Amino acid sequence: NIWLRDFIIRPIKICGVFSGSWTQNTELLPTVEGNTVLVRCQYDPSQRFKEKAWCQETREKNCKLLVSSLSTDAQQSKFSIWDYPDYQFFTVTMTALTVRDSGPYFCGVAENRRTIFILRNIYLKVSKDCSLWSLTAPTPPTASWRTTSLNQPSISSLRRVSISSIVVLVVCGLFIKTLVFTVLFTMKPHDSDL
Repeated sequence: NIWLRDFIIRPIKICGVFSGSWTQNTELLPTVEGNTVLVRCQYDPSQRFKEKAWCQETREKNCKLLVSSLSTDAQQSKFSIWDYPDYQFFTVTMTALTVRDSGPYFCGVAENRRTIFILRNIYLKVSKDCSLWSLTAPTPPTASWRTTSLNQPSISSLRRVSISSIVVLVVCGLFIKTLVFTVLFTMKPHDSDL
């Protein structure tokens, strides 16, 4: 895919990420080595057919594209995206996490070949074991979709929720995924000549 290759090689402008500060609604996602994390990213109906992206934020505040797709699903080694355009969200899964995976990530929608509209900022903190991280994390943003501006930085304080809230969100996401696949399978026309 020439477009995707071009998309990966060129630096991509990040809308709403500012040097030296937590961006608005950055969420801490603590986990331990070997675990899998799932992140749900809600988008506006107008972005339904646009490229979805999962990026690791670089020191230069650019996107290191990890996985992206216009199709309903895409997988690359430890990263995968599953898009649910009828419901205006996609999920990103990262598997076999290590301490080296710790850092800032974001999911977004490619507005053009050089700009990604950020939907959700995540700071992934991978530890060797559970005793090394706090049992609290910031709450997800109250709005599932937001507009950001490059010239109006906003720093927010981190709000806290229990780890069980994160687990509930992950389980709900997996349940929704299973439900969608069940519905899609039952709606598939079956050959009655067999």
